[in-house]
Amino acid sequence: MNFVFLISQNLTKRNYERYGIKHFKKNKINLIILDLTNLFNNRINKISSDYEKLVKYENLHKINNYSELFLFLLKQNSFYFINACSYNSLALALIEKIIILKGNKKIHFSTALVPKIFRNYYFELTELIKDFKILTLIKKLINFSKNNLIKYLQPSPDIAFVSGKSELNNFNYKKTEIVKSNCLDYNKIINLNKKKIKKKFIVFLDENVPNHPDFHILGMKMPYSRKEYWSQMKLIFDKMHKFYNKKIIICLHPKNTKKDISFIKKFFRSPKYKIIQNKTLESVSESFLVLAHFSTSIQFAISLKKNLALISLAKFNLHQKKCISFYSEELKIPIIDNSNFNFLKIFNKRKYNNFFKKYICAYPRKNNQISWIKIINYCKSNQL
Repeated sequence: MNFVFLISQNLTKRNYERYGIKHFKKNKINLIILDLTNLFNNRINKISSDYEKLVKYENLHKINNYSELFLFLLKQNSFYFINACSYNSLALALIEKIIILKGNKKIHFSTALVPKIFRNYYFELTELIKDFKILTLIKKLINFSKNNLIKYLQPSPDIAFVSGKSELNNFNYKKTEIVKSNCLDYNKIINLNKKKIKKKFIVFLDENVPNHPDFHILGMKMPYSRKEYWSQMKLIFDKMHKFYNKKIIICLHPKNTKKDISFIKKFFRSPKYKIIQNKTLESVSESFLVLAHFSTSIQFAISLKKNLALISLAKFNLHQKKCISFYSEELKIPIIDNSNFNFLKIFNKRKYNNFFKKYICAYPRKNNQISWIKIINYCKSNQL
């Protein structure tokens, strides 16, 4: 059986695990991974190598242009495919349509289901007009039109492994077969030893706010310098440590550079802090309280029924602040700043359960199987 993955970032150790590649190898499935980074932004290759360790895979192919992608896919025998790209284009949407007409099947799955935060485009456009930013206005209108055209042309998946009930409205049931499943982050929780769940620490889920590669790739201005951001966070952490008398665990985002990590470790040398890499779930499982901005990793805290609080900072953009407000309202959890710490409330079980079913695992009683195993078993039973 053949299976094709389309990705828009380099194959890192983290993605190798998240994409369940070991499960495909174990089941002796011919998994082909097509790296499309050069089609979207050739800076991704350089930036990715600065952040995460790249891994080798015998069936990984670097694609340099759309013609090469199209001809490569046409030469393959019948296959299932997943478009796991963070970006999209008109050319890719058309290629997908053609390979589906050739009898291949598209599969949908979710890495981490992010709630939709609706933007007020009218407000954004009127502000640009007020500030006489006409070129920016024209660019935004072109991008908006282009994105809507791509969305219209993008073919529906043949099979959707639905992570949460909120996804059900995204599919046409006449075109797409729905399979109840869970998001990739929940796969780790399925394998977690529940006996290790404790309530020892305050855990912060880092998002690499001063230096996230997405800002570089998109050419966006960083909201904070490294020193400015961590100085603000340290004020909050120090007061929280004094208030709760709990050690602070900082779970580093996987896309921190060596310079970022070195700075953070020096900045938080005190024994009341501990810096952790690549052990976010384990740290959350031992938490008394979890702090975050708007990281999708808060799904670990929700799944494990941990107390949560969100931190909003003045220089966050409107979209970031909307994300924080959404999570706060949806889960009934507090938003704090560097002056308000008398906030901790026991989590709202009903709100957590509703969020869990909407965004993490659609039907939890029936879904204790790792999503990749479910996808593989389905494809083996329905070979093309």
